Amino acid sequence: MIRYLESSDIDPQQWDRCIAASDYSTIFASFDFLSAASDTWGALMTGEYESVMPLPYRSRFGMRYIFSPPFISRLGIYSKNKIDHALEEKMIEMIPKKFVLTDLVLNPLHQYPGTTTHVSYQLALNQEYEQLKKQYNENTKRNLKKVNEEELIYSQDVTIEQVIELFSNNRGENVKLPKHFYSTLLKLSKVADQQRCLEKKAVYDLSGNLLASALFLHDFQRVWFWFSGRDQAKSEQMGMFFLIDQWIRNHANRELILDFNGSNNPNIARFYHGFGAEKYEYPFYQKKKKGIKMFINAYKYLIK
Repeated sequence: MIRYLESSDIDPQQWDRCIAASDYSTIFASFDFLSAASDTWGALMTGEYESVMPLPYRSRFGMRYIFSPPFISRLGIYSKNKIDHALEEKMIEMIPKKFVLTDLVLNPLHQYPGTTTHVSYQLALNQEYEQLKKQYNENTKRNLKKVNEEELIYSQDVTIEQVIELFSNNRGENVKLPKHFYSTLLKLSKVADQQRCLEKKAVYDLSGNLLASALFLHDFQRVWFWFSGRDQAKSEQMGMFFLIDQWIRNHANRELILDFNGSNNPNIARFYHGFGAEKYEYPFYQKKKKGIKMFINAYKYLIK
């Protein structure tokens, strides 16, 4: 039997055990991470935490809608047992009717019909660094050769706030993320830092200028290139190329996957692919009630 629970009625330890035992275990579906990402969330559940499906939601204009919180890269169904199509279909169909809209990024194990797909890139790190570097494309190798002339400094001496500020003062001027995105990222990053699964990395020039920085999120056997920023005025120094290359060098020959966490943007995708990362797809599920066009338009405005 499938039932719906509010997060206040969920046992955090039993919940996290189910997430950890699933085939696509992830920090994004953990109790603490979900609670930091969304003030309100519920879940569908079978048995006593046999299978669960987290459903973060908000209320606007008296209507509730399910959404994918910013910086929560994958959600979906998690189970101690193998998930078959019948279970997937039943749980998605059992999403409560009180939600007028569902927008959920799902993990790659989902095969529910009618979903659209997003693209990401991943790199298996279970080889020596020199072997991994051979898979870089010529553009990446050429830019790294330029880096060697710059005498840059790779460091962990950077704060979460500095990483966010470097993005917001550069690419953020064009992207214009809402302020609540940054506050959510800060909250999630502090949870990850407390759990010792966050790496903060930076690249400086010899004058001490911060050229590039990134947050890497350790997630079971996967590490996410989660959030990053670079000084666009000094982009010719190739700080981000150097940062990622040094990170790969330091984590080579481990049973880890570096996931670049996107992107559908072809220019960014080329950058990730340049490090030898392979493309994969994951689904996005959306369902909306009929007759709520005005709400949908308002919703699109609110999430900008």
